[in-house]
Parts: sequence; structure tokens; C-alpha cells
Amino acid sequence: VNWTFTTRQDSVFSLLLPNGKDTFDFRFYVKAVDNQDVEDPNYASLAYPVKNTPPTIAYIEPTGTTGTITRNPLRSFPVLKYSWIASDPDGTQDLDHIEMVLNDTTSGAIYQVSAAYSDLTLIADNPSAPLTTCKIYNGQSTIPLAGTMQNLKTADWNVLYIRSVDRVGTHSKFVPSDSVWVKRVTSNCLLVNAISSTTQRQPVMSFYTSGLNAAGITSFDTLMATEVLNNTYTELSVDNLTQQRIFALFKHILWFTDDANFSLSFGQKTTAPFFKNGG
Repeated sequence: VNWTFTTRQDSVFSLLLPNGKDTFDFRFYVKAVDNQDVEDPNYASLAYPVKNTPPTIAYIEPTGTTGTITRNPLRSFPVLKYSWIASDPDGTQDLDHIEMVLNDTTSGAIYQVSAAYSDLTLIADNPSAPLTTCKIYNGQSTIPLAGTMQNLKTADWNVLYIRSVDRVGTHSKFVPSDSVWVKRVTSNCLLVNAISSTTQRQPVMSFYTSGLNAAGITSFDTLMATEVLNNTYTELSVDNLTQQRIFALFKHILWFTDDANFSLSFGQKTTAPFFKNGG
């Protein structure tokens, strides 16, 4: 019906399968046209059977090296950020959406986002509950996406499973994130232990916790800001925005350190929402 004229003797075509089709036979027609615009009435044709190739997806998870400490928490309060790369051998334009689920791929509680997204932050609706739903934010946005993610567990290990889905409905395998222990928020007070000396970290913590107990404050949460394992901070969030959202969960912060350069710089970058909320 719609012919395209060319003076070339060959061409390369990128084929998009129709939505919902895993395989499709594409038929190509070609005919010669002379300088009088007379067309070959017996044009040639060939059928090309094309099969869809499944998409892929992989997490972007920073890895520390000697001399370069990275942030990929082993333990975190219930504000979690994940980043990924989705691709498709048939072309990125063939990707349709991303699906994800917390902890149980058989639960049916699958959340779907646009294939254009490459990261999400989950924030617990009830950070003090054993089991809670989460609001979902993309990138730097302060407005959550529609709907909620289900099945975030506090005081427990959590894994986010993701997969990519293409235009014809073919999906990749579910890919699990690193397991993270999600700490339950048990109070409105947070102790930030930023002691860099590994030998003094616990004694100084004991000094402050004893002082709080003596003052009648027995309920508080803790964050180990300088603890490192395998060149990775164990409890710092992957970036400052995620860390801001964690500090904003609390009303009071008691922060102690033996490294003012680290703490003052880090605190300046991560506590603005905390103070804005009256902390």
C-alpha cells in the first residue's frame, strides 16, 4: 500500500513486532521503476519470520575499593533507593515497563512503572510497623507516584525483585537486589554515632546512652555513620537525598563525632529537611 522510493540497491530495516506478538512474519516487497515511471508488474517479495528477544535488567549497586569507601547500606531505616539499567536486544524503544515486588514474587503485589524510569525510592508509610506499605518516588521528585508498594518488613531482611517487560509482553527474569536489614523506627530520637576510631566507637556510644538513660530517656534509635565493612559504609544511604529522608523521620538527633570535617560536611548536606520540619 505504502511504497517508499530509493535509488539504493540495499537497505537495513529495524523491525518492531506488533504489540502482543511474540513472533511475526514480515513480508518485504520490492519492484523496479524505470525512467518513464513504469513499474515492474511482477514485483518480488520475501517473508522474514522474526522472533522477539526477551529484555534484560540489572541493578546498579556501588562497590567500594581500597581508599574509596562507597555507600550501599547493609542496614537502613525504611527509606530505600534502588537504581537499575534495563535494555532490550531489539532496541530500547521495544521496552514497555518495569515490574517490581518486595520479598515475594508469588504474592501478586507487583508494582509497575514506566520503562523510562531508572531509579526509585521507597519510603515506609508507617516506619514503626512490622509490615507496611511504601510511597514511591522517582529521581529527585518530592511527589510520590500513584499507588503504593506492599510488603516492606521492618526489623527484618528485605529484597526488591525487578524485571523488565517489552512491548509484546515478554519479560526478563526477576532480578533480586542485595538484601538489606530494614531497621524499625522505635522512637522520635536518633543517636548518630560518627566516631571514626574503631576502638572508641562503642565506648563513646556507651557514654552517651548511659547519659540519656540517667536523664530518663530510654527510648532512642541509632545510626552508625562511620562503620565500614568491605570498603562500604554499613548504614549510610546511597546518596544525600535518601539520607535526608531518613533524618526527617525523627524529631531529635544527638550526633557525636571525633571527625568534625566529616560530620559537619555530611550534616550540612543531609539535615535541612530535618530542621525544616522542626527537628
